Amino acid sequence: MGMSCANSGFVGYPIVLLTFAPVAGLVLALNMIIENVLVIPLMLALAERGRGERLSWGRMVADTL
Repeated sequence: MGMSCANSGFVGYPIVLLTFAPVAGLVLALNMIIENVLVIPLMLALAERGRGERLSWGRMVADTL
């Protein structure tokens, strides 16, 4: 999780602000939505999978959320 959600707000936003200033806020918002809705639940489901329980992926994701 440390690599997939690595400092988007602290490092990524200033770089995007310097490069694409007019759309920096939109890019940050979209990035945070993707991280919070897709990446973090997926990482939590993978961590649950590592516990060794034999559940289906759908059930595991539902339990994680």
